[in-house]
Amino acid sequence: MLSKSDIKKLLEVLATKQDLELLREEVATKAEYNNVINKLDAVYKELKDFREEQSAHSGQHEEIDKDIGSLQERINKIEQAAQ
Repeated sequence: MLSKSDIKKLLEVLATKQDLELLREEVATKAEYNNVINKLDAVYKELKDFREEQSAHSGQHEEIDKDIGSLQERINKIEQAAQ
């Protein structure tokens, strides 16, 4: 049989009904969890789209740089021929 001191020690270690109620208030519900996950999914999609756009934009710059280089070569040839 448990003594009073044993019961006191158990009460110090085990959660009470009040403790569990407080915990329930602090823990997110499944709906709250799903809401957070959905928002994170939206942010992830925006980030992914942005990165894809940046990659395409970078590719466009490379093409423009090549075109400028080609045009510069043609201008130099024309200038040399004109002299």
